[in-house]
Amino acid sequence: MTTDETGSARSSRLFGVIIGLCLAMLAASALVWWPGIAGWDAEDKYGQILAGDYNDGQPPVMARLWSLLLVFGKGPAALFLLHNILYWAAVALIAVALAHREKPRAALAAVAVAALPPFLAFNAHLYSDVGLAVSCLAAFALTFHFGARHSRMPLPFLAVVLVLLAYACLVRDNGVFAAAPLIVYAVAPYSRASLPKLLLLMGAMVAVCIPMSSVANRHLLGAEPANAVGPLRSYDMVGISRFSGDLRPFAYNRAITPALLDACYDPVRWDQIGKGVCRALWRDLGYRAWVGHILAHPLAYARHRALHMNAELFVLTPRQKPERLYTTRYPELPRNAFERENRQVLKASTDGALFAPVITFVLALAVLALSSTPAARREGGLQAGVFYLSAASAIYTGSFALIGVASAYRYEQFPMLAAFLSPVLYICARPPENGALSWGEKAGLGAVVAAMLVVIAGRLAA
Repeated sequence: MTTDETGSARSSRLFGVIIGLCLAMLAASALVWWPGIAGWDAEDKYGQILAGDYNDGQPPVMARLWSLLLVFGKGPAALFLLHNILYWAAVALIAVALAHREKPRAALAAVAVAALPPFLAFNAHLYSDVGLAVSCLAAFALTFHFGARHSRMPLPFLAVVLVLLAYACLVRDNGVFAAAPLIVYAVAPYSRASLPKLLLLMGAMVAVCIPMSSVANRHLLGAEPANAVGPLRSYDMVGISRFSGDLRPFAYNRAITPALLDACYDPVRWDQIGKGVCRALWRDLGYRAWVGHILAHPLAYARHRALHMNAELFVLTPRQKPERLYTTRYPELPRNAFERENRQVLKASTDGALFAPVITFVLALAVLALSSTPAARREGGLQAGVFYLSAASAIYTGSFALIGVASAYRYEQFPMLAAFLSPVLYICARPPENGALSWGEKAGLGAVVAAMLVVIAGRLAA
């Protein structure tokens, strides 16, 4: 047998191993989590489907997709299965592309990352966050599969990628922050634009897509407006007044005092504003009042947002309680036999340092900085994939600093997954002749270790 034939046989075996592992993980996930875990969000969407009455309080595109899948049977099973099929098909595409580049260890490492416990646990749930994660991952995988081999993606596949990313933009209010870098990657993988120009382009896409998503929700998906931005404006107004002492926006109600703001403000989530005596604060004063209050008190706004971002990233936070088991009012949405164990896995992940969102945020930023050289992006192969995947992770997580109104571990599924995959791709793309770690690589590794120590200290001190 010639050397080429030996290499071909070895590659074929590796492809078989990759596909076999991904199919086995898909089957195991379906067996353990069937027919999926439905919480309050899923119950709300299912109720809208049954009533035929949709609103944009939560993005309606997932409910519309779910309604189409009900032809396969009532309940969550079809949507749950679609999410998991997309997930493992995407992982297989990424791993096979790495195998084509004769990177067998990296290919198996990509599968191992995808099989980490929190990601398997996330995929059991019918969350919009899972929809965002699997659609972005599948879009990236298709683009990367061709880009890693320096092949131009055929138009039918490009159309599929853009449909997946359009879904990602619509399925979460801030989904466009994850989708924008991946759209640029799909359309212009060999871009010679400078980094500032690329970031400006992504920012313009965000600015255009956010109002367009509202139009799509109402006119394309038939959802009634539910003032989805109202909680953000109210939350920011309360937070700014809490730290600035300026109560003028709340002059409409004399019962609103600094003591009430102290009692009602929660840096973790906005929900407290709508409960009990705090309902006096729940009033959307509109865009002009919101922006005016931010401009009048930028330091108070920054403090409010920094405290919320600490909660989003689980930095200096106490150990989390497992989310309570939820029984929906619909018999078609049954409880999963392993739901308690699922929530224990997610709790253990939030309590540990390795899977804290701040770790993956710092990791994504480090890889993004290392892969942002023009030469790397012009190469268009592995290096371009590293850059755009880490950018999608970092930009999406960073968006919560501006628009986050609640903190939940599931929000970080896609950026965590992308952040863990990025260094796998970076190591593959790193030229062997580079030898020892560069100063930049040492600095990035040091930043990740420092973030871990901060998280550990926060957990021990809480």
